[in-house]
Amino acid sequence: MGFKEDILKVLNHETPEHTPVYFVGIHDVGFASRPGPAFERGPAGGGYDGFGVRWVAPSSGGGAHIPAPGEFILTDITRWKKDVHFPDLDKFNWEECAAKELQGCDRNEKAVDFGSGNGVFERLASLMGFEEALLAMAEEPEACNDFFTAVTNYKLKIIEKVNKYYNPDFFTNYDDKLSIIGGYDNNGQPGRPDATEEDARAEVRRCYAEYGKYKGYMFFGVRMTNTLDFALYMKGMAPMVDEAIKCSMTPS
Repeated sequence: MGFKEDILKVLNHETPEHTPVYFVGIHDVGFASRPGPAFERGPAGGGYDGFGVRWVAPSSGGGAHIPAPGEFILTDITRWKKDVHFPDLDKFNWEECAAKELQGCDRNEKAVDFGSGNGVFERLASLMGFEEALLAMAEEPEACNDFFTAVTNYKLKIIEKVNKYYNPDFFTNYDDKLSIIGGYDNNGQPGRPDATEEDARAEVRRCYAEYGKYKGYMFFGVRMTNTLDFALYMKGMAPMVDEAIKCSMTPS
């Protein structure tokens, strides 16, 4: 059984031959391909998205895009229909983007995951700031619900485009929420830039010992790097991925 088959078995709540490693068995496209379609969070390196929000890519976050601090489009959620303009998805060159992001992908060996960033809350936060978004939900729940419904309908249109041009094996909708992804302690010492190689390897072994016994488990983890150099980022990730591959060779 290959990497792709193991991934698909986990997604279908079946027992894989080996506990899969996300980085080995999956080809990322969309949001996860950094930065993905520009209408969601701007072009690579920063810039404006399809909503008019400016994004920046600080080295302190490893180049991950964030909304430019203090530059907000929406100041009153009750005015969202007047102040928020959704991008025209028909004008985006889906065919060109898909061809670029799928280049070099062996679909017989890897499952394709289209990551769709900026779910309903993240989109609101990008438009008006995190704190103001939380206050808006508390003070104007009906207006927020209307806005979230509009974003959901927009996302459904994205799914239709993605299905046509990417035909992925699965679609991941990202939003700010509490979640466990792989169980790796990204916020503790193993995820820090100054973590040693053994810190990372030991954490991977812990994850497999505690979670690998469950048939729905797939390893995923991230080590933060204060750099925009992708080669340095991959160097930091290498021990973790290497250890995960070794652990995955033990049948589930």
